[in-house]
Amino acid sequence: NYALWGIEKAGPTFIKLMQWATTRHDLFPPEFISRFSALQDNTRGHSWEETSKMLEESMGSNFDALLDFQVEDDGDKEGID
Repeated sequence: NYALWGIEKAGPTFIKLMQWATTRHDLFPPEFISRFSALQDNTRGHSWEETSKMLEESMGSNFDALLDFQVEDDGDKEGID
């Protein structure tokens, strides 16, 4: 459980890496795949506020001028083009 927690705390890039790794039965042992396959469906999400804060910290306060976001009808930012 600590390993899963650590990957989730490391962020979305590491979660995506582990999701990929658990599909590679030719590269990783069954114990590894079994443990980390929980990241396929059971990851902790985070809010747009958390994402916005991370983007601002890494790219500056005008990050939204640098990126093109798609906005859903309810006003939530959906993704980056």
